[in-house]
Amino acid sequence: MLQADIFRKVPPVFSLKGKNAIVTGGGSGIGLAISTAFAKQ
Repeated sequence: MLQADIFRKVPPVFSLKGKNAIVTGGGSGIGLAISTAFAKQ
């Protein structure tokens, strides 16, 4: 399972729709997966 696939299963209660997020460490690892998942939303 890809790391980004994990975030597709997160309940909507954790949605950042209409909000801003700052992700540090977005160049690799979990930070990259989180950044990618947020960008796709």
